[in-house]
Formats: sequence, C-alpha cells, structure tokens
Amino acid sequence: MNGFFKKIILLAIIVTLATGLFYFYKYKSSKPVNKNRTDVIRKSDLIKKISFAGKVISNKYSIIAAPYNGYINKIYVTIGQKIQKNDPLVQINLSLETYEQNQPLRAPFSGIVTLIRKNTGEFVKENDLNNYIMRIDDMSSFMIEAKIAEIDRGKIIIGQEALIKIASVSQETFLGSVTSIALAPEEKSDTFSFGGKSIVEYTATIAINKKDDRFKPGFSAIIDVITDTALNTLVIGHEFIYQEDNKYYVILKDFSKKFVTIGLQNDSHVEILSGVNEGDIVQQVESLE
Repeated sequence: MNGFFKKIILLAIIVTLATGLFYFYKYKSSKPVNKNRTDVIRKSDLIKKISFAGKVISNKYSIIAAPYNGYINKIYVTIGQKIQKNDPLVQINLSLETYEQNQPLRAPFSGIVTLIRKNTGEFVKENDLNNYIMRIDDMSSFMIEAKIAEIDRGKIIIGQEALIKIASVSQETFLGSVTSIALAPEEKSDTFSFGGKSIVEYTATIAINKKDDRFKPGFSAIIDVITDTALNTLVIGHEFIYQEDNKYYVILKDFSKKFVTIGLQNDSHVEILSGVNEGDIVQQVESLE
C-alpha cells in the first residue's frame, strides 16, 4: 500500500507542477508589451492625387444605324476590317421581296470595323441607336473618358498630369494629361440617389501620351490625376502626427513632444515644414499619460 500511496503523491506533484507551469507561461504571454510603432523622418516626394475610374475610347467612332425602316440586303465589311472614307458598309432594302438597288451606307471616315450587330436579312428600324447595325472606330489614337465626382470637380483643371492603369494591359502605368472637363453634369433621368441626394458627375477626357496597339475601345482604366506635389521634402505617416488645439506635434523616441508645422497631405503621408530634422525617430503611442 505504501508503494501505491507514493505513486499517488508523485502523480499529484507532477499534476501540480504541470498546472503551475501552464499558468506561468499563460500569464507571461499575456503580459502587456510595448507595441509602440516607430518611423524615421525622411525626405521623399509627396504627391497628392485624385483617383477615379474611366474607360478607353478611340480618337473618334461612329454608330451606323438605318436611315429608314427596312431589311439588310448586303453587308460589305467584316469585324476588324480596315476601311477608307466613303467605302460601302451596308445596303438596306425596303422589302426582302424586291430587288431595288439602293445606295449603300458609306463610311464617314477611315478606320476599323469594330462591331457588327446585324446579319443579312434582318429588319432594322430607322435611326435606332440602341439596336444599331455596326460601329467603326478611328483607332489611330486613344484617350480616356471618365466621370468626376462633384466633390472633386473643382480640383481638376486642364493640363494636369495623369497616371493611367488599364486593366487589360498588364501592370504598366501610362502617362497622360487632362484635356477637357465638362462645365455642367450630364442630365440623367435615372440619376442614382443615395440618402435622398443625387450623385452628380462631370465628364472628363484624359489624353494618353503613348500609343499602344494593345489598347481597345471600352477597356476599363484607373486614373490618378496629380493635383499637387512637394519634391524632396520631409514626410511622415499620418498616424505619427498628433493635434493639440490648432497645433500639430510628433513624439520622439524619448517620449518628448515636438511641435511641427505641416504642409501638403495625401492619403497616407504628411509634409513637415519645420520642427524636426531628417533622421529623427518618432513613435506612435496610445497615451501620453
């Protein structure tokens, strides 16, 4: 029996030690640690930009619709075909049972046939722009057409530099510039309303500096218009700037408070005009108490 009780006591000691070690490591791992993030004041270019979506459009395009009700008698072109101004495109007859030789509709300019929506024998309506026959594009150059939110309209001016990324053309960034922006929003009978307030948008066009054969009409694009820049200036992330009344300050590595004068800001960084030096280490703290 003595041996049995010894085993029980030994087992109890082992369990007690194991439990103690478990709570010791649990308590140790739960102790608060210094999670203050630090960063270094450094010089960099600070760029402020406005981002919005758009689409690639060709230099000019034309929708070919029927000038009168009738039936397609003959289509002279195919998708992708290069055409010259005045080349025949499509012939329309008033009836499939007659053999009148009406003059074909002709190309208004030189370009490429980019879309054909109808087949020979199909009925077409007069001036039906929603169900047109074909489309031709002058693809000698491209631009971006975009919608600018009302809140950003006053920040966009003609001539501003733009950075363009086109979803279907790898990750390359193309340079461009704003060439036009509407003075009035487009009238829409079905304007979307959020919270009882209509969304107002202005149409803008952005020229693309470099022609690329990979561009196609309708490709989606993201445009960053550069509205302001500060070159080779001291910068720091927003999260390291604190405000006290109408003054701004940073917290140095030794927890001292340093008031600063700030300048240009973008979504992630702030320009510091005075108060600190390049190389100063600042930190982000939860409380200064």
